[in-house]
Amino acid sequence: MAGVGDASEDMNGDATVLIARHRMTAAVTITPPVGRGAPVLAPGIRQRLAAAGVRYGIQDSAIEELLLRSRSSSEPVTGDVAFGAPMVPAGDTTFEYLIDMTDSGNWVNDEQIVSPLSGSDTGARHAPSADETEARTDYHFPAPIPVVTPGTVIGVRRPGSPGQAGMTVLGQPVEVPPAKDETPRIGAGVTLVEKPDGTAEVVAQVAGKAVLDGNRLVVSSEHTVMGDVSVRGGDVIFPGDVVVRGNVLDGAVVKAGGNITVMGRVDGAHLEAEGTIAVSKGIVGGGRGMVRARGDITATFCEGATVESRGDVDISRGIMNSDVSASGTVRCMQGRGAIIGGTIRAGRAVEAKNIGTESSSETQIIVGTDFGLLRERDDVLRTKEQCESLLARLDVALGPLSETSDLSHLPEDRREMVRKALQERVRQRARLSQIQTRLEDLERQMAATDQGAVKVFGCAQPGTRIIIRKCQVLLTDTVNYAQLVENQEMGTIRSAPL
Repeated sequence: MAGVGDASEDMNGDATVLIARHRMTAAVTITPPVGRGAPVLAPGIRQRLAAAGVRYGIQDSAIEELLLRSRSSSEPVTGDVAFGAPMVPAGDTTFEYLIDMTDSGNWVNDEQIVSPLSGSDTGARHAPSADETEARTDYHFPAPIPVVTPGTVIGVRRPGSPGQAGMTVLGQPVEVPPAKDETPRIGAGVTLVEKPDGTAEVVAQVAGKAVLDGNRLVVSSEHTVMGDVSVRGGDVIFPGDVVVRGNVLDGAVVKAGGNITVMGRVDGAHLEAEGTIAVSKGIVGGGRGMVRARGDITATFCEGATVESRGDVDISRGIMNSDVSASGTVRCMQGRGAIIGGTIRAGRAVEAKNIGTESSSETQIIVGTDFGLLRERDDVLRTKEQCESLLARLDVALGPLSETSDLSHLPEDRREMVRKALQERVRQRARLSQIQTRLEDLERQMAATDQGAVKVFGCAQPGTRIIIRKCQVLLTDTVNYAQLVENQEMGTIRSAPL
């Protein structure tokens, strides 16, 4: 009976396989034999691995080490014997901006304003305070706008590493997930230029502002300011169109290579456009600033301002105590349509409902000559006066001496000074001759036009001074619904029907 009992205690060793949840390792647990049972051997372990589906990464050395441990232990031993190949993730494709993409157009209040003039360790800080601004002589700085010109490299794409697929112990491939690509999509006005080193440059094709619209990089020909333009926010200088959704405040500067549109008002600011300027509300100069455009200028009203246009100026409801100049026509035709005080210059015509008032300062209307020619003539006249004054002083100093005079009797230092003075007189006489020629040319240009009319669709009050080319008149009576034109034969100004 005892022999039968001993035989029942004999048991062969065994091996079980456990595959990790991630399937990148397979472990084997070896149970040692009992009594006279046979131990599990390496071939048996391989058979059990194959039965469990393990096909990849089986390491003989790991099996032998596990078997060695099991022989010296009366307890089950466990160890990894198969190892998958880990997947090597791909490196992300990165994109580096080479220009500052800070856009002041998105600032809508003072808390958002950042000045590029005064940097901190991190790059920038808030713009100068009101007290700091007042204490500075020149408080202007360009507002940050990501302006680009054709050929500007906006950013560089740097490719990531390709990565490497892995393999589970079951022989299943582990695919490399797609890497991230931070490169923005290419939109209008930009192009992607591939480089030999595998990088690529995003290059501007046109002038404008680099804008990230969602994930699309474009160059926009328009810069929009969401709030007001102020001195604290910096000067807005842009090669294309500028749209201001707020106001342009006192002392601010806006310069555009295209058009300027202001949804609010302009207060004592400087606006300059190569195209047109449109102000939804009014222009209040306060004796400061300037609104100047090569194209037309439009606004609701204008007070105490200086306005210049190489096209037409249309101030719909009223112009008061302002200096307004246009190469074309100045119009004031809505509401009261009144021009009161100041000076209005127009190359073609001035059209208004009402002009002047008996109780205000004189209103002066000048038509028939391009103000640009008038201004240049005035500048030339001032230059002529300066030249004549210098020549008069030289004539007094040199007396009867001329370029052919014998100066040998003079001391050397005196002789050199006189020689230089004689040479300067020759230069100034030549310069005066050139000035006179230019002056005569300007006079011919101004005399060549037969344009010029002041059209009154209401009344022009006494005290209004009308100048049409070389003729002028100070109105002593009210002019109602008529146009004032030059009587070339008489050299006077006459009233004619509209």
